[in-house]
Amino acid sequence: MERKPFLPLSSWINRHSSIPVRFYDGDHIDIPNKDWGVFIGLEEVSLLHKANSLSWQGLKDSWNKTQHYLEDASEIINGLEGGWLDSEEREMIISEIGLPPNPCLPIYIIVKPPILGPVLKLVFNVQFEDMVNAVA
Repeated sequence: MERKPFLPLSSWINRHSSIPVRFYDGDHIDIPNKDWGVFIGLEEVSLLHKANSLSWQGLKDSWNKTQHYLEDASEIINGLEGGWLDSEEREMIISEIGLPPNPCLPIYIIVKPPILGPVLKLVFNVQFEDMVNAVA
């Protein structure tokens, strides 16, 4: 069974949660603290010698695509204020610009024998929304 990648904005576009204030309030400032949750999940495993041939999206590209997506979504539904989508807004966004872009934040973990052999593991922090301000 093929596993679908995690999309950080999927809970918003699927109406399971609101979009964080930072995406629609230009004056909002996140203040990191120890209570922020972080989840790291294994997304892809590759042999080390194939690392140079792999193609992963960088953080800046991911951030830009997410910003453009949200700007377009905001225009379609006349703003993101309030953070929640109704079913009609969801359908309008998906029909005009599709699903949210894929996230990034690759972390490379290299282990050597006898643990797993020379393997490159790619994991990413699925709390992409919480890291956006680190790029700005």
